[in-house]
Amino acid sequence: MTARSVRILQFTDTHLLQDPAGSLRGARTWPRLQACLAHARRHFFPADAVVLTGDIVHDEPAAYGAVDLLFGELVMPVLLIPGNHDIPGEMRRQLGHAPFQVGGQWRTANGWQVLLLETWFAESADGEGQLGAAQLQEVDRALGSGTEPHAFVFLHHPPVAMDSPSLDELGLLDGPELSATVARHPRVR
Repeated sequence: MTARSVRILQFTDTHLLQDPAGSLRGARTWPRLQACLAHARRHFFPADAVVLTGDIVHDEPAAYGAVDLLFGELVMPVLLIPGNHDIPGEMRRQLGHAPFQVGGQWRTANGWQVLLLETWFAESADGEGQLGAAQLQEVDRALGSGTEPHAFVFLHHPPVAMDSPSLDELGLLDGPELSATVARHPRVR
């Protein structure tokens, strides 16, 4: 199969609050996301999928209703992964219906494999992320068994140092292991 281009729109760290008028550090998160989505609709639609890569809500699970409201009527898959401010069980409960998919794998109609890695873990001390041995093995298996010519790997926590003290504190604890795993599979983007 020959892969044509693919258009995946990514939104991250939206930090939605239950109150649409609420703000976080002076930013009203609902209107900002609405503006970003409107911009994407004008300039980048149609797309193959939308990916929301963590910290979708800011510790308020009722805010997942905003995700359903804003993205639920899209005629494309909306792929989600939890970040350190998300509540994975609630995310799955509230967004466990089409067009949403939380975690796992997804494939485009034209030959791209998409892996949605979940770096949230309950034992996190300060918001850092971790995949763990089982998920790293699954990544290696999925990338090794995929027949698509290209693969995207999405995750919330940075797997490499970002030269930013605050981001590096929240990085992926097993980032070197992920980097080694991905390096064995040259089709990853």
